[in-house]
Amino acid sequence: MRSLDRLDLRSELGQALDRGQLSVAYQPLVELKSNAIRSFEALARWQHPVRGPIPPDVFIPMAEETGRIVEIGAWILAEACSRLVEWQRLFPENALTMGINISSVQLERSNEDLLGIITRTGADPGDVWLEVTERLNLSGDISFQVERLRAAGVHFALDDFGMSYSSLTYLQHFPVEGIKIDRTFVAPMTEDETSAASSGRSSPWGSRCRST
Repeated sequence: MRSLDRLDLRSELGQALDRGQLSVAYQPLVELKSNAIRSFEALARWQHPVRGPIPPDVFIPMAEETGRIVEIGAWILAEACSRLVEWQRLFPENALTMGINISSVQLERSNEDLLGIITRTGADPGDVWLEVTERLNLSGDISFQVERLRAAGVHFALDDFGMSYSSLTYLQHFPVEGIKIDRTFVAPMTEDETSAASSGRSSPWGSRCRST
């Protein structure tokens, strides 16, 4: 992307939320044994009125760099939790949960209590999985936010595990209960018999170990 285009997008991202250009898409997670939907992952989307869809791997880093991820992330969290409550009411037999990406910037800089956002929607914190990305190194104290969230029952997962040298650092900083292994690591498992057989072994990370 050209430097001028990037600067324009950074500027326009500041108004994207107020202009209704941002939305949340939901990717279902299916339990293979029962073929039932057990969870959803909330995914941010930006539909630019001129440029069309802006990929998340373009605008999310911009939001983190500018600090706008705090406002955008809070809105996504509220939207996703509200949708979770709605779907749980419609499909109580599925015991649905929701995975929501959260940046370390939100945990460091957010002036609003993230737990408060969750509870105001009526969502049970125990049904919420916050998936922490590795794009930025931790630079501030996040212990207060993390401890409050975990004490209330919120779960933490590490997203795109293995794509950064900071993976192990994040495991030390967060009470991680699950990891999402990047697809580049698991795709080869189906390419030969040896890898395919090894993919059937039980994971030491538990049932929340997933590929993205």
